[in-house]
Amino acid sequence: MNNSSLRYQQPAMGRVVSGPGGGRGCGEVSAAGSGCGGDRACGGRRGPVLVQLPSNQGKDVAKLDAFLEEFKAVTHPARWKMAVEFRNADWLCPETYHVLDRRRAALCLHDMPPAAVAEPNDAAFVYIRRHGPAGDYRHSYSDRALREDAQRIRRWLEEGRMVFAYFNNDAEACAVGNARQLKEELGDSE
Repeated sequence: MNNSSLRYQQPAMGRVVSGPGGGRGCGEVSAAGSGCGGDRACGGRRGPVLVQLPSNQGKDVAKLDAFLEEFKAVTHPARWKMAVEFRNADWLCPETYHVLDRRRAALCLHDMPPAAVAEPNDAAFVYIRRHGPAGDYRHSYSDRALREDAQRIRRWLEEGRMVFAYFNNDAEACAVGNARQLKEELGDSE
């Protein structure tokens, strides 16, 4: 993907980054569907919209609830899934999880310190975003880490969830290789 196909909007809360692959970079793998962002580029299949709340975005659960409600009101809920990535650990509380569950939005599982998230909320799908082993967009994940991700993905698939994984460790061009290796671990040779 080239950055000319990237669409960026600054909403009232966080930022929305979308495009083929669900964002910048090209290290995406999906265990259920293509995970692509654009209808035409992906044959009508698309992955979740990711809303990323930066570390300086303080917790305001009522504002999050209103944002998710407005998003669903202006889009077709059956066509667009939403994942929310929190970079501020204050958001990681039962009140936030309740709002995400009620609005059918997934908590983005990511490895960016200090707000890393390892387990999903109760949404019907799981969105994993990998930022590099140290959370610095660099370096390749170990074979062990990718095997562990594959085991967790299999468990979620067995629960009937769709799973999307996005590798954002592209500063040293590791994302694509890690995505391919994860697909192989999952038995997907596409």
